[in-house]
Amino acid sequence: IKIYVMDPSMRAVQDNYASFHRDIFDEQGNLDLAAFNDFDGKGELCQSALSNTGFIAAVLFMWTVTCFTELRSTQRLIDQFNALPALPQECTSADMVNETQDAEELICLS
Repeated sequence: IKIYVMDPSMRAVQDNYASFHRDIFDEQGNLDLAAFNDFDGKGELCQSALSNTGFIAAVLFMWTVTCFTELRSTQRLIDQFNALPALPQECTSADMVNETQDAEELICLS
């Protein structure tokens, strides 16, 4: 299967990508949009990642983990803000921040 099915399809994708890189980018490495629009193999090139289910599953898994990590970081930040005490009535909004030489620290919310 590898020799007769996978190798020819991988070779076709590699050849298509090589011609894409050769025909679409200039000497400085800039993308030529007009050349891309006229490129005959762009449909096959764009679909090549989706044809490999293992690859797309790995990419989607990593993206999902990254999203959950970002959500968890955001939740922790929200928890830290919610844990701050309220600004006392006699204080001004300038008293919300403790300024030191190295950093500024939020000590309460209004």
